Amino acid sequence: KHGGKLLSRAATADAAARLAAVLQAPDARCAAMAERTEAAALALGKLLSHRHAHLEAAGTAAPLTPLWLSHLPLKNADEEDAQAALRCLCEVLERAGAGKSDLPLGADLPLALGVLGAAAAKEATGAELASQMQRLLLGWQAA
Repeated sequence: KHGGKLLSRAATADAAARLAAVLQAPDARCAAMAERTEAAALALGKLLSHRHAHLEAAGTAAPLTPLWLSHLPLKNADEEDAQAALRCLCEVLERAGAGKSDLPLGADLPLALGVLGAAAAKEATGAELASQMQRLLLGWQAA
Protein backbone atom coordinates (compact mmCIF):
# COMPACT_ATOMS: atom_id res chain seq x y z
CA LYS A 1 0.00 0.00 0.00
CA HIS A 2 2.74 2.48 0.93
CA GLY A 3 5.65 0.84 -0.85
CA GLY A 4 7.33 -0.55 2.24
CA LYS A 5 11.10 -0.81 2.41
CA LEU A 6 11.27 -1.65 -1.29
CA LEU A 7 10.45 1.92 -2.25
CA SER A 8 13.73 3.70 -1.55
CA ARG A 9 14.22 7.46 -1.78
CA ALA A 10 15.69 7.14 -5.25
CA ALA A 11 12.90 4.83 -6.41
CA THR A 12 10.29 7.21 -4.99
CA ALA A 13 11.82 10.18 -6.80
CA ASP A 14 12.07 8.19 -10.03
CA ALA A 15 8.47 7.00 -9.80
CA ALA A 16 7.29 10.55 -9.09
CA ALA A 17 9.20 11.89 -12.10
CA ARG A 18 7.65 9.25 -14.35
CA LEU A 19 4.17 9.99 -13.03
CA ALA A 20 4.73 13.72 -13.51
CA ALA A 21 5.73 13.06 -17.11
CA VAL A 22 2.42 11.28 -17.67
CA LEU A 23 0.49 14.18 -16.11
CA GLN A 24 2.42 16.76 -18.15
CA ALA A 25 2.15 14.94 -21.48
CA PRO A 26 0.52 17.04 -24.22
CA ASP A 27 -2.31 14.53 -24.52
CA ALA A 28 -2.78 14.02 -20.76
CA ARG A 29 -6.17 15.71 -20.70
CA CYS A 30 -7.51 14.01 -23.82
CA ALA A 31 -10.47 11.70 -23.26
CA ALA A 32 -8.53 8.78 -24.72
CA MET A 33 -5.85 9.19 -22.05
CA ALA A 34 -8.15 9.92 -19.10
CA GLU A 35 -7.71 6.53 -17.45
CA ARG A 36 -3.91 6.67 -17.70
CA THR A 37 -3.77 10.26 -16.49
CA GLU A 38 -6.04 9.71 -13.53
CA ALA A 39 -4.19 6.54 -12.51
CA ALA A 40 -0.98 8.59 -12.54
CA ALA A 41 -2.63 11.34 -10.48
CA LEU A 42 -3.80 8.81 -7.90
CA ALA A 43 -0.36 7.20 -7.70
CA LEU A 44 1.35 10.59 -7.36
CA GLY A 45 -1.10 11.50 -4.60
CA LYS A 46 -0.17 8.33 -2.74
CA LEU A 47 3.51 9.20 -3.05
CA LEU A 48 2.92 12.75 -1.81
CA SER A 49 0.82 11.42 1.04
CA HIS A 50 2.93 8.47 2.16
CA ARG A 51 6.43 9.25 0.89
CA HIS A 52 6.58 13.02 1.21
CA ALA A 53 9.87 12.93 3.13
CA HIS A 54 11.52 11.03 0.28
CA LEU A 55 10.24 13.52 -2.28
CA GLU A 56 11.27 16.47 -0.13
CA ALA A 57 14.78 15.03 0.23
CA ALA A 58 14.95 14.79 -3.56
CA GLY A 59 13.70 18.37 -3.88
CA THR A 60 10.66 17.36 -5.91
CA ALA A 61 7.73 17.69 -3.49
CA ALA A 62 7.12 21.41 -4.06
CA PRO A 63 6.77 21.33 -7.87
CA LEU A 64 4.75 18.10 -7.81
CA THR A 65 2.05 19.42 -5.48
CA PRO A 66 0.38 21.92 -7.85
CA LEU A 67 0.68 19.46 -10.73
CA TRP A 68 -1.12 16.82 -8.69
CA LEU A 69 -3.76 19.25 -7.44
CA SER A 70 -4.48 20.40 -10.98
CA HIS A 71 -5.74 16.89 -11.80
CA LEU A 72 -8.09 16.65 -8.82
CA PRO A 73 -10.83 15.74 -8.24
CA LEU A 74 -10.65 12.76 -10.56
CA LYS A 75 -13.50 12.98 -13.03
CA ASN A 76 -13.35 9.71 -14.98
CA ALA A 77 -12.07 7.27 -12.37
CA ASP A 78 -14.29 4.81 -10.60
CA GLU A 79 -15.73 5.88 -7.27
CA GLU A 80 -13.15 3.96 -5.23
CA ASP A 81 -10.17 5.56 -6.99
CA ALA A 82 -11.73 9.02 -6.91
CA GLN A 83 -12.27 8.68 -3.17
CA ALA A 84 -8.74 7.33 -2.67
CA ALA A 85 -7.30 10.42 -4.37
CA LEU A 86 -9.37 12.69 -2.13
CA ARG A 87 -8.27 10.74 0.96
CA CYS A 88 -4.66 11.37 -0.07
CA LEU A 89 -5.43 15.07 -0.32
CA CYS A 90 -7.06 15.03 3.11
CA GLU A 91 -4.01 13.28 4.60
CA VAL A 92 -1.66 15.82 3.03
CA LEU A 93 -3.78 18.73 4.28
CA GLU A 94 -4.16 17.24 7.74
CA ARG A 95 -0.41 16.79 8.06
CA ALA A 96 0.27 20.28 6.76
CA GLY A 97 -2.34 21.79 9.06
CA ALA A 98 -0.94 19.98 12.06
CA GLY A 99 2.56 21.23 11.34
CA LYS A 100 3.77 17.69 10.65
CA SER A 101 4.77 18.45 7.10
CA ASP A 102 6.83 21.08 5.40
CA LEU A 103 4.65 20.76 2.33
CA PRO A 104 4.62 24.24 0.83
CA LEU A 105 0.87 24.77 0.69
CA GLY A 106 1.04 28.56 0.79
CA ALA A 107 0.43 29.22 -2.90
CA ASP A 108 -1.25 25.84 -3.42
CA LEU A 109 -3.76 26.15 -0.57
CA PRO A 110 -6.45 27.93 -2.66
CA LEU A 111 -6.15 25.20 -5.29
CA ALA A 112 -6.39 22.48 -2.63
CA LEU A 113 -9.42 24.11 -1.03
CA GLY A 114 -11.04 24.45 -4.46
CA VAL A 115 -10.59 20.72 -5.00
CA LEU A 116 -12.22 19.99 -1.66
CA GLY A 117 -15.12 22.30 -2.48
CA ALA A 118 -15.67 20.77 -5.92
CA ALA A 119 -15.53 17.23 -4.54
CA ALA A 120 -17.73 17.88 -1.52
CA ALA A 121 -20.68 18.69 -3.76
CA LYS A 122 -20.51 15.33 -5.56
CA GLU A 123 -22.61 12.43 -4.34
CA ALA A 124 -19.87 9.98 -5.36
CA THR A 125 -17.61 11.48 -2.70
CA GLY A 126 -19.55 9.62 -0.04
CA ALA A 127 -20.87 10.87 3.28
CA GLU A 128 -17.86 9.81 5.38
CA LEU A 129 -15.29 11.42 3.11
CA ALA A 130 -17.43 14.55 2.66
CA SER A 131 -17.64 14.82 6.46
CA GLN A 132 -13.85 14.48 6.75
CA MET A 133 -13.39 17.19 4.13
CA GLN A 134 -15.86 19.45 5.93
CA ARG A 135 -13.98 19.00 9.22
CA LEU A 136 -10.76 19.91 7.43
CA LEU A 137 -12.28 23.06 5.98
CA LEU A 138 -13.73 24.08 9.33
CA GLY A 139 -10.38 23.44 10.98
CA TRP A 140 -8.59 25.63 8.44
CA GLN A 141 -11.24 28.32 8.91
CA ALA A 142 -10.79 28.27 12.68
CA ALA A 143 -7.00 28.45 12.44
